[in-house]
Amino acid sequence: MKMISTTIGTIAVLGLGAFAWYGPTSPAPVATIKSVAFSGPTNPSVSEVAAFSEALAKNQPLPSGWQLTANEGGVRVIDNGYAVPGTGERSWSVTVVDDQADLSSATVYVNGQSVYTATRANGGIVDRGTMSIATLPVLVPPAGQTWTGEVQWIANDGTVRDAENLFPQ
Repeated sequence: MKMISTTIGTIAVLGLGAFAWYGPTSPAPVATIKSVAFSGPTNPSVSEVAAFSEALAKNQPLPSGWQLTANEGGVRVIDNGYAVPGTGERSWSVTVVDDQADLSSATVYVNGQSVYTATRANGGIVDRGTMSIATLPVLVPPAGQTWTGEVQWIANDGTVRDAENLFPQ
């Protein structure tokens, strides 16, 4: 009986050591964008554009003369805090939110190569009310390695929206 408990204790200690070595860090936001169509002053100054952008980012009232005319979707990228042992690839999640009619599929690319496509059929897109949410898992290269990232989503009418250079190195 003592040998079994010693073996179990050793396995548990080794298991905790492995978890500490490969264990996750805290998830962290990488990037967030919000795309909108808008109307505003003719030939706005740099400070007017900056004020509009800041108000939009902070969900504050827009400056006088500016108006949102349509939601064009949003993208959020989260570093999940996990790295693949051996390769150093990092696990990230890309979320796209848009109107149902504007989100029939979404694809994430790393270095120009398609990594994952979310659809309703594969469960990658979920509808809630009038909105749709696409969730795309992606492994990105190890920290310090140069690479490019992009997410593209397609509307029911074939309109393509995308966010390039969304993944800072």
